[in-house]
Amino acid sequence: MVFGFDDPKLVRRNVYYLLFLFDRFLYGRYDPHFSSSLKECLEINGLESLKQDLSPSKGAILLTIHKGNFPWSIARVAQEVKVNVVLRNFKNKAIGNFIEEAFKYAGIKMIEQKGSLFKVREALKRGELVVYLVDQYFFNLSRSERSQVLKEWLHFLRVRFGVPLFYGRISEEVGKVKVEIFPLKDLNALNSLIFEDIYKEPHNWLWWYRIGKKDGISELVDFPFGKKT
Repeated sequence: MVFGFDDPKLVRRNVYYLLFLFDRFLYGRYDPHFSSSLKECLEINGLESLKQDLSPSKGAILLTIHKGNFPWSIARVAQEVKVNVVLRNFKNKAIGNFIEEAFKYAGIKMIEQKGSLFKVREALKRGELVVYLVDQYFFNLSRSERSQVLKEWLHFLRVRFGVPLFYGRISEEVGKVKVEIFPLKDLNALNSLIFEDIYKEPHNWLWWYRIGKKDGISELVDFPFGKKT
């Protein structure tokens, strides 16, 4: 293990959380009362503001990261507005089909990452919400050209079409998922937001294993994760 995640205690907590998240995923997929269960176990702030700013012709974009129970968080938002999530195809078709089926069950549309710009634009024109999971792009955990394209695309949508951007902060307290949604006025502030969210609950961040795999050394190389365990 490298780059700050060489602390066995932190790695162990992260693995335990991954197992817990998988259990929650299965529970939500087969719970006949999933809709009501979401409202009981998930507290969300800023949803009304998001709904008010969701333009019938411009839609809105919600940026968040692979942290905590983000599938349930997105599913909760999908109870209130039409949601599209931009995701890459899974190499394992069985897993991909299972997740796609679960998203359909939650009322979430999936947009394949490759060639997604046109579909994203169409969804926004229908007044829908488009969700991007952006930690891999803004911390160099994906290919640099993908990161640059997304940054330029988000800037273009905001400046050219006036599409409102929001950030979704996900955390957990005493087994309850908490989501805070607020307007993102400056894309340059996104790195700091992501950095802060990971630092607060590093064991709940699910993409730590990608650090250093792409584009050399990530911006998170010197991240003092162990200090918070």
